[in-house]
Amino acid sequence: VYDGTPLANPSVAVGGDGFIGIEGATFDVTGSQTVAGTGKNTFAYTLKAGTLAGDYDITKVEGDLTVTKASTGDEGGDEPGGGEVPQGGESKFDVTAMYDGEGHTIDTNALVAAFGAVVIGEFAVAYAADDGSANGGPGVPVQPWLAEAPAYTNAGEYVVWYRVSNPNYNDFIHAAKVTITNRPVTVTSADGSWTYDAQTHSNATVTTEGFVDGEGVVASNFATITDVGSAANAFTYVFADGTLAENYAVTCVTGTLTVVAAGIDGWTDDAKWSVTLSGDGAKYDGTEKTCEVTALAYDGFAIPTFTVAGNTAADAGDYTLTVTGTGNFSGLHTFPWSIVKREVTLTSGDASKVYDGTALVKHEVAVSGDGFIEGESASYNFTGSQTSVGTSENTFTYTLNDGTKAGNYDITTVNGTLTVTPATLNPTDVFGGDAIETPLVCEKVFNGAAQPVEIVPNFDEPYQFLWALADGNENAYSATAPTLRNVADGELTVYFKFVTENYEPYYGKVVFRILAKELTDEMVVLSDEAFYYDPGSTVKKPSVTVADTNAL
Repeated sequence: VYDGTPLANPSVAVGGDGFIGIEGATFDVTGSQTVAGTGKNTFAYTLKAGTLAGDYDITKVEGDLTVTKASTGDEGGDEPGGGEVPQGGESKFDVTAMYDGEGHTIDTNALVAAFGAVVIGEFAVAYAADDGSANGGPGVPVQPWLAEAPAYTNAGEYVVWYRVSNPNYNDFIHAAKVTITNRPVTVTSADGSWTYDAQTHSNATVTTEGFVDGEGVVASNFATITDVGSAANAFTYVFADGTLAENYAVTCVTGTLTVVAAGIDGWTDDAKWSVTLSGDGAKYDGTEKTCEVTALAYDGFAIPTFTVAGNTAADAGDYTLTVTGTGNFSGLHTFPWSIVKREVTLTSGDASKVYDGTALVKHEVAVSGDGFIEGESASYNFTGSQTSVGTSENTFTYTLNDGTKAGNYDITTVNGTLTVTPATLNPTDVFGGDAIETPLVCEKVFNGAAQPVEIVPNFDEPYQFLWALADGNENAYSATAPTLRNVADGELTVYFKFVTENYEPYYGKVVFRILAKELTDEMVVLSDEAFYYDPGSTVKKPSVTVADTNAL
């Protein structure tokens, strides 16, 4: 069998009658066969010495040297090269490729290398497609054999036959498989996010990953969303022109459509929302009040849904109504509201009397304004009192009775007026008689100084005298009393105005005079100083010392 080395057989068989004895011949075998085929085993002979050619009729027959074709294995048998045929495959030279828009065939490089390792000399490889007679498995090669292996582009399984030829080998014909798998691609729809506005939203955007250039899909029928929540951005698709579905394994990834609640945090009465508060500003009356808030639609927007808290109360005060969005609305907004206090005025009573030395009081309060509600009231403690002539407030304090809350009332206290008017003075009690009809008399003993007129009334309360020298002119009265010094000044008629806090002024007159003072021996002392005559000098007189200076 061909192995690339020369085939030779140096043996020569002698047949027929043969040589006799020691006679014979020597041989020179030159026959040789290397390539597949049959050639003669040529040789020459030389008769030995003593062997005469004439004694023999020699016929030379050259044998055949036959080199049969080698084989890398029987047709359809094991292929050369390392590794095993993959499970489900046909050949060690099977190729599995992912669809990429390019043509693919069996691994011809590995095939040539494998056979090159076992075939001596050059060889030729030819390729043929399968006729498909075996339902996808190896059928028979489609003639003629081609120098180039058929290539396939689209996904699927394809059989490619190959034939290895060399003159010294049997042809090796075998089937191999080209498997083109689907190309995995991803089609992803986009996310979308909106704040609830009662509109239907969608996002018709997709991104693709993995498609061969120029190929792809056309997406449509995207999902929509209106209310708060999340939804898959589902869609359908068709393959674009020139794109075969069988070449791809498509994975769809859906984005998320999200609608978030519309925030109501920024509600205002005169902007985005119209809000009406009822029950605000009601006056306390002991019953529970409810404040209601109403949101109105605007520009076709849906009326918001919400819950409320802090919208009921009975007592007066400032409250906060909290609106919290529900459903398609979120956040909160607050509204101040109030129950107004009742305006109550408590007025103590007025009273008056003529001064009598006793305290004037009035324990009475009038309730006005909104007043207390039924079952609620106050008790009072009076502190106002007026004894002397004049006015003062009829002061009092109040204490709310049990069950009456101060916070429900705005209470104003008004003090009434206590008035004591002056009494009329009885001159007989004070001056011993009517000082107008019978003037009073004021006499003072001369003391050398100017002495004021004085009257000492029978009166225990504070008083003041105002003096005038002429009657009938109120402006002439003065707090400075007229004075006299000497007896010679004569009598002085003085008019007086007797003023006290609690009596009407009393007008009278008084006769004022100075009486002579008696000079006694005790008042004058003669000095005991001696004196004598001295010619040419002044005569000294005896001196007198006045012991009582008031005597002058």
